[in-house]
Amino acid sequence: MSRAGAEALPFLLPAGLLLAAVTAVPMLDVAWHSLEHRTPFRAPSFAGLDNYARLLADARFWNALWNTVYFAAVSVSLEIVLGLLVALAVVRAGRLRPVVYGAILVPWAIPGVVSARVWEWMYNPEIGLINHLLGSQVNWLGAPWVALHAAILMDVWKSTPFVALLLVAALQGIPRDLYRAAAVDGARVPAPRLSSSASMPRTMSSPSAALRMRVAIGYRMSPSFQKWSLHSAA
Repeated sequence: MSRAGAEALPFLLPAGLLLAAVTAVPMLDVAWHSLEHRTPFRAPSFAGLDNYARLLADARFWNALWNTVYFAAVSVSLEIVLGLLVALAVVRAGRLRPVVYGAILVPWAIPGVVSARVWEWMYNPEIGLINHLLGSQVNWLGAPWVALHAAILMDVWKSTPFVALLLVAALQGIPRDLYRAAAVDGARVPAPRLSSSASMPRTMSSPSAALRMRVAIGYRMSPSFQKWSLHSAA
């Protein structure tokens, strides 16, 4: 650990312990309840691993698990790729950067309930905007496989701006010396400007940038698992 990190540790430790307690206590409580039989109007009884055995034998669980993993993997992958492309566009926007910032953050700023209702209307097979533009009559939410990809599209639209925001911070942390070195090696983009060919490898390999990337992936994975597990188990 660097000297700066050691000096910052005492200031971060109280908040870190609080967050750990807030996270660990509910998780342990849920784990304990999963080992009990609970029915209305009856005292809970210890079940051991019976609940897990019954769950593993339930075909609906495996179907929900597959849908959840597929939803999370596809949505997060698309959000990381699109987020990086958007981030590269933002940092090269120059004087228009504030306008671009505002435009890309609109989907993320819209409340989830409002977004869901808007997309539900757009997916409507009779009066929906998507079918109108495509000239088709697809029931986007009527078939399970089609509805899964429709939900992924909505999630990517909603969450890509957040990932892009984290990656913009990573790109802006790249030392300008790298751009000067790239110019010496023949890059056509001047050093003060951000070049996608020079920025992308550094964004992936820089420790701080990699940390931001992992935070973005972790943040997106958790809600993706939660949202689709609710729908797929229904």
